[in-house]
Amino acid sequence: MTDKFHVILVPGADGLVFTADIAQAAAWDAVVHPLTMPAFTGHPIDGQVDFFAEAAAIIDAKASSPRDSGMPVFAFGRNLGGSLLGHAIKRGTVLDGVVFIGVIPSLTDFRIHGDHPSARRYRAALDGDTSRVGTLEPFDLTASLRAIDPQSCLHQVGQDDPYLDARSFKIFAGLEAKFRVKYHDDNHAMEAPATLARRWEFIAGLADKAD
Repeated sequence: MTDKFHVILVPGADGLVFTADIAQAAAWDAVVHPLTMPAFTGHPIDGQVDFFAEAAAIIDAKASSPRDSGMPVFAFGRNLGGSLLGHAIKRGTVLDGVVFIGVIPSLTDFRIHGDHPSARRYRAALDGDTSRVGTLEPFDLTASLRAIDPQSCLHQVGQDDPYLDARSFKIFAGLEAKFRVKYHDDNHAMEAPATLARRWEFIAGLADKAD
């Protein structure tokens, strides 16, 4: 068997391991690179710049190494990991394709208006003062997408993901004009068989075009 491409796996804040994707790698003749991302420990607003920069550097370093092999390099970013991945690309990381899995499209909007417990905890950490949260808009996936080729990008959205509210679905509806947005009967983990197959088929198709 000859490996055909590399896939970098960027987890979310929960650190959920890409168990199903790792199991899929051999079937697609792929080499997977699961990342361990740093835990966020700073100020809810002021600490984000350094956190995103550190995460982007980790992603870029991992993407640079397999590129020397001459094989295509792709990445999956799940949940917050998708926001980190998008920011890395915005900063210059070169990839042949990306899949954003269950990513909140605007963390800024979610943090200011979201009713999910994590959004409420975020506002509580700021004592309810959200006046500066808007300064974090450059780290939103929606901002990073301006630097990403729509043809090399797939958004996977779970219909039963509790982190995605009506505002998020409205944003995804708007993205459909340019990007591939696939809605799945899936939850936050996004590991249902059809969901899994769709993202691997997508990057395999891009790899075939790169040959």
